[in-house]
Amino acid sequence: MYVETNLFRSKIARRIFVTFIVSALVPVIVLAALSMFQVSRQLERTGREALYRATRNHVYAIFEHLLLCEDELKLVDHRSMRERIRQTEKFNAIGRRYPDGRYEAILGDPISAIDLNDQAMTHLESGKSLLVLAENDPGKIILMRYADSASAEKRLLMGTIRGDYLWGLSRGNTLPAVSAFAVVTRNQLPLYSGIHAPSWAAACLPHMDEKHAQVTLDGKDWWLASSLIFLQAQFGMEDWYLMVLQPADYAMAPVARFKLIFLLVVALAFLLVVAMSLFNLRRSLEPIDALKAGVRHMMRKNFSHRVRISSGDEFEALADGFNDMSRQLGSHFQFLNFQAMIDKSTLMAHPFSTIAEQTVTMARENFKLNVVAIHRINIEDPDEAMIYLGYGAGKGTFISRPWVIDKVILETFHPALPYISVTDALVLMDYLPLNA
Repeated sequence: MYVETNLFRSKIARRIFVTFIVSALVPVIVLAALSMFQVSRQLERTGREALYRATRNHVYAIFEHLLLCEDELKLVDHRSMRERIRQTEKFNAIGRRYPDGRYEAILGDPISAIDLNDQAMTHLESGKSLLVLAENDPGKIILMRYADSASAEKRLLMGTIRGDYLWGLSRGNTLPAVSAFAVVTRNQLPLYSGIHAPSWAAACLPHMDEKHAQVTLDGKDWWLASSLIFLQAQFGMEDWYLMVLQPADYAMAPVARFKLIFLLVVALAFLLVVAMSLFNLRRSLEPIDALKAGVRHMMRKNFSHRVRISSGDEFEALADGFNDMSRQLGSHFQFLNFQAMIDKSTLMAHPFSTIAEQTVTMARENFKLNVVAIHRINIEDPDEAMIYLGYGAGKGTFISRPWVIDKVILETFHPALPYISVTDALVLMDYLPLNA
């Protein structure tokens, strides 16, 4: 936390950090929120559609079981005693009822006579099978049809369908795990309910015509999918409704997992953005701090201090430029200081020889020169030319002597010129004694 605290003391750091966070995170957060909303809705829609498809598949399974029961009832007259096992898988009881009221039991207990209306009789007379409900037990479903026989005597075959077989409780259940279902008639008469909640009918029956719904049972949310089982044409009975319930939290588990993973990804992106911003801030502020320290040294007239930055970018070039400027300012300040000392000696009305000796000594000390010479020339009387020379290691040696000036050299001087530069070493030797 020490680094971060120091970083945020800088206004530039705070400005860059806020800009970086806003420009990087705001689009990510907005995109993440929209994506999570869209994907969550899509996952929920997919889950509801999957539950509805499972409900439709179970409708087909129930209808197929009815068709298999119908086929078994057609073969009653052709089954041997050894083949009764196939009948017991589908029926609790099977029997024949004759026109004179006699009943012949084939399997299980006798089935009571049922009064049929004209519409039901017409359906039977057409050669189709008929589904009816026992008068005192709606959950007891009876399948009947006339026997296929060349005999003039009509025999009515009747069978009480096993509920575990018809509803797919023993096998053929294609519903998702952790689900329950109920079957009711169009008149909301319950035929089967595997929903262990006393209030299920009051909560679910108002939604029996809806493809998707959400209901609350005993304080818990459930998804509801409903589908019709069409029976009128094939079995002469009013259609049934299959209603399947699945706990909403179980159905939404993929959505919850997706949200958790998505939030973790967003949190990771946030941490990554913050870490990268702090890293780049520190890389940017360290050179700035070094330059600030260089400015403070310069303000204290410490021109020998050098700013060292190895960032490989513009900061490094700026540091090199700063060092060059500090070096030039140091040299200029040193020269001005040197000039001020000469002016001070001059103003104190010292003899020229004293001023020359002090000047030579200070020049060698301040500018690290091996040899410093001052020539005093009277253009009108060249014979009065003098040389004041300082040389040697340490404090060195200071001498002064007359100087015989060559006419060629004398011609190079002009009162209007502040100075001349000599770069030729052979010419330079003309200005210095041979033994210097």
